Amino acid sequence: MGASLTIPFAQDYVNYVQLSWTDANGLERILYPSTSTSRPSEAILQDDQANYLFDNDESVLTGTSLTTENFKGLETNDSLGLDNGVDNNDNIFGLGRRYGSNPETTQVNGVFVIDELNGQFGFSSNLSGKIITIKYISDGLGTDSEMKIHKLAEEAIYKYVSHAVIASKANMPEYIVNRFKRERRAAMRNAKLRLSNIKSLEMTQVMRGKSKQIKH
Repeated sequence: MGASLTIPFAQDYVNYVQLSWTDANGLERILYPSTSTSRPSEAILQDDQANYLFDNDESVLTGTSLTTENFKGLETNDSLGLDNGVDNNDNIFGLGRRYGSNPETTQVNGVFVIDELNGQFGFSSNLSGKIITIKYISDGLGTDSEMKIHKLAEEAIYKYVSHAVIASKANMPEYIVNRFKRERRAAMRNAKLRLSNIKSLEMTQVMRGKSKQIKH
């Protein structure tokens, strides 16, 4: 992570799955999107009288958003809003304090915001110099070497293409189209089950903690 605290979207980016940073032990610390701020698409410049400023072509002048600049200076700490006994009221990690605090803010891994207009992620200042990992959904339109089809989903893709070709042809009997449609649906259902990667032993290990009683 550089000093700009931003990372552009990948060329084939559609949506993110998980963002995290890697600590000295190689463990991934999960980052969460901030709901306490946003990244304005543009900041219109104004004079001392709050009037909009225009250039010679009568186009409105824009600049860097103050919200964006202030977010870059967001300080995080290990005491959820308390730093050396000083109360930081503007720290989002201290919202709600110890009692009634929100789970999404009671962590110090850091936060990020999404700038859809400029196609980039913005991060809090504590992530400067750290290794950021971005897991995202691809549109499959990258280079040929990046295009991969999982073996368990290969048949489903063939069935999907076959149905699309048959359904687009003129004078094709409806019963044939329906047959390919049923085959496509069955193949996609089987592919989803195979790719679900549900492990009974791992699920059992996680569910063991559900029986714990939390005292208030």
